[in-house]
Amino acid sequence: MDKASVLGETIKQARELKEKVKEMKAVRRGSAGELDNLSLVKVTFSCDDRTELISDITKVVKTVKGSIVRAEMVFIGGRQRSVLWPVGERAYWKQRDRDA
Repeated sequence: MDKASVLGETIKQARELKEKVKEMKAVRRGSAGELDNLSLVKVTFSCDDRTELISDITKVVKTVKGSIVRAEMVFIGGRQRSVLWPVGERAYWKQRDRDA
C-alpha cells in the first residue's frame, strides 16, 4: 500500500468517525462549553514501516485545522501500528460542509 493510499484511507476513516460522532451527539444533546467546539476521534491503522508517514499525516490534519493530541506507535518487523487522536474545530467542518 503506497503513502497516498494510506493517507486516503486514514482521511476516509476519520470522516466516517466524524459522522458517527455527529450521529451520537444528535441522540445525546448535552453539555455546553469549550469542548462542544471540538471533535475528537481515535484513528488506528497498521502498515509498512515508513518514517515519514506520521509527519505526512500530521500535515494533512493541520490542513483541515486540526492537530494530533496523542499518538501511540509500535514498530515490529518492518511494520508499524499507530493510534492517533486528532482533534479539530467543529466550526471549520461546519463551514466546509456549507461551502461544499
